Amino acid sequence: MEGSVNKLPPELLVAIFHTSLGGISGWTPQKLHKLAKVCTRWRDIILGTPQLWCTIQSWQYPHQNERVIKRNPLGPLMVRSDSQVWLEQIAPQSNPSRWIGLKYDGQQYFPSLERIIQSTNDLQHLAIALDSVNRGSSDGVATNLTKLHTLHLRCFNIPWDTLNSLRLESLWLENVSPCPTVDQLLSVLRSSPCLRRLILRGFYAWGEFFSMWSPQEVLYEPQDSSPINLPHLEILIMGSVASLISHPLLWRLRVPSCKILHLDNCHSTHFATASSSELPKTIGRILVAAK
Repeated sequence: MEGSVNKLPPELLVAIFHTSLGGISGWTPQKLHKLAKVCTRWRDIILGTPQLWCTIQSWQYPHQNERVIKRNPLGPLMVRSDSQVWLEQIAPQSNPSRWIGLKYDGQQYFPSLERIIQSTNDLQHLAIALDSVNRGSSDGVATNLTKLHTLHLRCFNIPWDTLNSLRLESLWLENVSPCPTVDQLLSVLRSSPCLRRLILRGFYAWGEFFSMWSPQEVLYEPQDSSPINLPHLEILIMGSVASLISHPLLWRLRVPSCKILHLDNCHSTHFATASSSELPKTIGRILVAAK
């Protein structure tokens, strides 16, 4: 077996390494160093392959980030930061124009973050998670990011019209404001027919905690019940979403590939006339598949 592995061409080994590392989003220097210790050939291939050195992180030792930038001076980078100061310092060193991913988990939004994001050309993954006390605000944070596949925003003020131009595969919005109208949210979903994951949390209508609802309340069919087709959606999670939004949204969604469905405090599982809604069918199909 060992001999067979050693006979594999370098490009195939690199593909295997990339998969075992969890792709660019799962990369850590620890994983790469373990692979490099297996044998001399693997070490030579790893040290000589720039695309395997693809992530810099604020919590790594400075020399680790410097090593990544040195060994991969031109290729794509994933950048993870929980420090505003570090992010502002590393941007000019690493050239944001080659970033394909940025994850910032910080206390507050800072003006230069938008400038950094706008200087990226090929950004595919963007996640900004802010502290709930310090809500971020930017009209142009998602502008011109035509290659964006993943968008995760927490505690963020977003202009909903800017999301209509995106073609996303993963959308995670939590405690964002202003709370969208149903039409605004559906417009975003229509623009991303290849969406695979949709997570919505903390959508409070008109500043209220959420629309109060009781099990005895009957939620009737929306006036506009035309279907919204998301044929590739596999994960749908909604929590603390006002019934004014969750009810018409869940009624109209068509998600034949959905495998994970979690609804919490979104109050749209009780219908007076559910024959035209796909939600009960979706729940039933998932339960049957789980057995």
